[in-house]
Amino acid sequence: MPHQVIGIVTGRNQDHYHLNIFASRPAILSTVGFEGATKRNKPNLKVGEVVYCRVVDWGVCEGMEGDVIVTCIEGNSSGGTTGKKDWMTSECIYGELKDGVTFVVPLFYALELLRPKNVCLNELGMMIPFEIAVGMNGLIWVKCGSRGGLECVWECVLWSVGKSDGEVKGFVKGRVRDWRKEEEREKEKEDERKM
Repeated sequence: MPHQVIGIVTGRNQDHYHLNIFASRPAILSTVGFEGATKRNKPNLKVGEVVYCRVVDWGVCEGMEGDVIVTCIEGNSSGGTTGKKDWMTSECIYGELKDGVTFVVPLFYALELLRPKNVCLNELGMMIPFEIAVGMNGLIWVKCGSRGGLECVWECVLWSVGKSDGEVKGFVKGRVRDWRKEEEREKEKEDERKM
């Protein structure tokens, strides 16, 4: 399994972006390190933007530590790329994460969230449409269609740290139920204002 991380752009030069991946060392991302990117056609990330990437090299060589090297190109087992989607379509696995919220969870819980049978994400996924990126560095990015839905997902993920599966199921169902009631009340208020 590749080590995927979420990083925040802290600077750039002509050839690289500098990312804070909340590790002991910063990460370097090539400006053409995106699916389908070329020297003429590449993303133009700004400081503060969030990127989902995978670690290529931890930067440790003969006892010396350097920068961590990351990429937004999905590799396959033979070392090549899958080449199916590129950064311009926003349909690739790695790349810029837009319009969401980023927060931190303990590392052990980030790994738990990556499990296919994670109770919190599976329960939420059955009730709320949302997107999530989980970095093995403990950063989580979530995007949802409404602010209330986003807050609901965020609260459920944070609350679930260290809880049993039964506790998580109960909390998620209750919180989603409360969120839906809040949404209905807001819609009723809006309808009354229109009359």
